[in-house]
Amino acid sequence: MCWDEKTSWTTFIIGTTFNILTLSLFCRSKNEKVKRWVLPLFLLWEFVLLMQVFDALGWRNPSSQFATKGAMIANITQPLLVFLVLVFASPVSAPRKQIALILMMAYLGLACVSLQPDKYNKLAPAKGCKNIDYSWWKDIPAGGIVYTISIIASIFLLIDDTVIASVQGGFILLGLVMSMMFYRCGTASVWCWMAAFAPLLNCIMFWILEKK
Repeated sequence: MCWDEKTSWTTFIIGTTFNILTLSLFCRSKNEKVKRWVLPLFLLWEFVLLMQVFDALGWRNPSSQFATKGAMIANITQPLLVFLVLVFASPVSAPRKQIALILMMAYLGLACVSLQPDKYNKLAPAKGCKNIDYSWWKDIPAGGIVYTISIIASIFLLIDDTVIASVQGGFILLGLVMSMMFYRCGTASVWCWMAAFAPLLNCIMFWILEKK
């Protein structure tokens, strides 16, 4: 993800700053749904932003096993983190939680069967590409599609407010479409800036919800 070490650190700092600001502004909200979801969304996006730390370390030292394995684990487990953060905060019915769990188990099963951890020993751009290549996705059949579906499904199944769910899901889908349209390789790079400004979007969303 991202284009260089400086951009990785910059987007991490911007995103974390906006994330902390949003949490501090709305953690004591009088709106029940705003108060319920501000912390889970803080945790969700901060975990996404954590990728920039591993990317920055990878740009500095592509052969760093800490950066490579850390990036792989943080990247692959994002759908699981989304599910865990949302399911414990969610007041939705048990059947909806069970469906989300089944989809998540299917994703994790596919990832576990397909991944070859010893194979991923370098965090660097692929040949002919300027962006860091997450090579593990090449080993997971339809991995990007399954990954996206599992995250979007968790969001819409577990978040009980249509506006909040639509903003989160729509933002992620927008990032996916932009990646496919504008990037021949290293398509995840667009996410570093998307993740940086997602907390700002959440801040605006919570402010609007409080005014209703």
